[in-house]
Amino acid sequence: MPSACRARQRLAVIIPYRDRARHLRLLLSYLHPFLQRQMRHYQIFVVEQAYDETFNKGMIMNVAFTEVMRRGRWDCIVFHDVDMVPENDRNIYECMRQPRHLSPGVDVLRYVLMYSDLVGGALALTPTQVVRTNGYSNLYWGWGAEDDDMYMR
Repeated sequence: MPSACRARQRLAVIIPYRDRARHLRLLLSYLHPFLQRQMRHYQIFVVEQAYDETFNKGMIMNVAFTEVMRRGRWDCIVFHDVDMVPENDRNIYECMRQPRHLSPGVDVLRYVLMYSDLVGGALALTPTQVVRTNGYSNLYWGWGAEDDDMYMR
């Protein structure tokens, strides 16, 4: 938490993780100073699925959300892919009245959304918004589609 001021929101960053140690080290090396420069009161939670079963990103994000909420009071939850690194400080990690897609422009996609309904990468929701959407779907095994489902919610 910032020592020079009181942060506007308490931010929990949830990072679903599986077999990407290099990505995780890189993200954390950027994310900590990034959030500190933004004067955020934050905590980062890395959640990893146990066992060698097919990955269910939606399910582990839901489990992480439940555990995070048991461990403190949070105003904003950011679900953050391990391979998405914020490029500049103008991308404010904060929740608003509506859910916020924090990664609408990605360098490898030439800063153009692949499709208009895309909310994957990094998504900021208030705890109330997570509950109202019933979180992510637990039905998607393997990589992908859970974020498209979240858009519809």
